[in-house]
Amino acid sequence: MRIFKKYLTHKLEATSENFGVQILNLGHNVHPPNVHYPEVDHPEGYYFDWNKGRYLKEYQIIYITKGEGIFEANGLPPQQIGAGTVFLLFPEVWHRFRPKISTGWEEYWVGFTGEYAKYLLEQKCFSPENPIIDVFFIPEFLETFSNLIETIETDNALLKKMSSFHLINLLGIAYASVLKNNNGLSHKK
Repeated sequence: MRIFKKYLTHKLEATSENFGVQILNLGHNVHPPNVHYPEVDHPEGYYFDWNKGRYLKEYQIIYITKGEGIFEANGLPPQQIGAGTVFLLFPEVWHRFRPKISTGWEEYWVGFTGEYAKYLLEQKCFSPENPIIDVFFIPEFLETFSNLIETIETDNALLKKMSSFHLINLLGIAYASVLKNNNGLSHKK
């Protein structure tokens, strides 16, 4: 899949029916080895300095499909992140993350808000104290991310309404992965 980055404007957000889930930004990027992270073209409000970390006003799902790196949040010790890992960012929770300089990584992300999103992220399996989820390589997760990007790219207003459902599906797959991991069930690779 090609590189894609989209940060939606408030004007676009207000005109879209969102079913309690409002997508604020979405993307796919490949960060090669030996390149500074985050890239300097990050929009204001999203760029962060590693030493300071950052806080966001929204939820985010970040899915690493290749490479490895490190993630820290809310006073948790540094966590190693590898391919097949999702980490969740919660509003107003300090965090920082980056790929290993020697490997880089490929990432997909979506930032969102909304009452239904808040309800879903308040479920017991999701928490700022345990934000890392191993989804491994469940084909539906990457396919759903790809579908989400396609619906946001389209000029068709009816298709754009589907973006909320794709996001809800991503959260459902992550939820099922947590249940599988907690119950010791194996994933198909």
